[in-house]
Amino acid sequence: MDIYEKVTLTVVRLLERGVKPWTQPWAAGPGAALPLRHNGQGYRGINVLILWGQAQEAGYAAPYWMTYR
Repeated sequence: MDIYEKVTLTVVRLLERGVKPWTQPWAAGPGAALPLRHNGQGYRGINVLILWGQAQEAGYAAPYWMTYR
């Protein structure tokens, strides 16, 4: 599965649950923060939507994300 297909399926899944991933459907708080890299730098573009969706789906509260590398 390529990244475009994965993003599309994630957005469709959120829309089917009644969540518009480009709006803020949750109460403001720690989980509503912009996703951050380990060094505190914020993600931009479609990465923000992808990570917000993943955080909401998994119930993550911390805004920090890291990769294997």
